[in-house]
Amino acid sequence: HQEETLLQTIAKNEQRVNGIRVDLNILEEQINQKMNSIADVLENEQVLQTQMREKNGEQELWKREVEQKLSRLITMRDTIPQDIFNLNEKLTSTRQECMKYSQDENFKTKDEMERMRKELAQVQRLLGSSTTKPVTQQDVDYREEDVDMIFRKLGHTPPIRSNIRHGDSNE
Repeated sequence: HQEETLLQTIAKNEQRVNGIRVDLNILEEQINQKMNSIADVLENEQVLQTQMREKNGEQELWKREVEQKLSRLITMRDTIPQDIFNLNEKLTSTRQECMKYSQDENFKTKDEMERMRKELAQVQRLLGSSTTKPVTQQDVDYREEDVDMIFRKLGHTPPIRSNIRHGDSNE
């Protein structure tokens, strides 16, 4: 009977050992899962740290860029009034040169037209008044239109002749 009890005890102990082995296998599997989770967390942490370093680097670059642009804006704010003054001076000078050029060209044109009018009158006198008709304002206007057309073809604005007509000359 003792043998039987001993066999039963051994069987029970084997069952307990097998149960403990199963529990150990389950615990080992859980430990492996936890270790994998920890490894994933560590990997994610490294990725996040790398991303944070990159973002910090980008932020530093952006900050430097903003500082440079701000510096340029401050410089422009300080120099723009002088630049505007210089441009206005240059504009005034250019306008004066243009006005002088325009007046010079206008006087040259007036002189040329007066000379042509005198030459035409002289030619008319030489040919005799009976064979040619006298020069009329219409003839002079026609010649001015020819001159205007020549100016336009050359890409210039025709001169203003209000002082030449009707024999007026303010030179």
